Amino acid sequence: MKKEAINSIREAIANWKGKRNFTFENKQVYSYNSPITNGEFVLRFSNSLNSFFCNGNTIEISLTSRPFHTGTLSDNPLSDNPKGDKYRLEKFLEEFDEAFYTEVERKLNDCIETLTTSDPLFF
Repeated sequence: MKKEAINSIREAIANWKGKRNFTFENKQVYSYNSPITNGEFVLRFSNSLNSFFCNGNTIEISLTSRPFHTGTLSDNPLSDNPKGDKYRLEKFLEEFDEAFYTEVERKLNDCIETLTTSDPLFF
């Protein structure tokens, strides 16, 4: 595995995990060995939010990304640019966040009249 490539992917993931529109977001990353290319990985991302209540019941909001396939980690990478995956991943995660926040807005709008949070004093 190429150290520069893996570090740039880690940096993109750490930056993504640090960006939040809501305090209680639960951003997770899952990795699997690629079934297609030896030395590459398939990454899936999820985000969930369970801090809002509608009529006293938790509004469960969760979204999982489509698979992201790396291409710079193997001994025979698909790209010679060690930061190629990072650039693709940053765009991928930006689009995933947009989809998640659209889902949050849709679910919260369905219950706007009785919407509360887990700690309304601070959040």
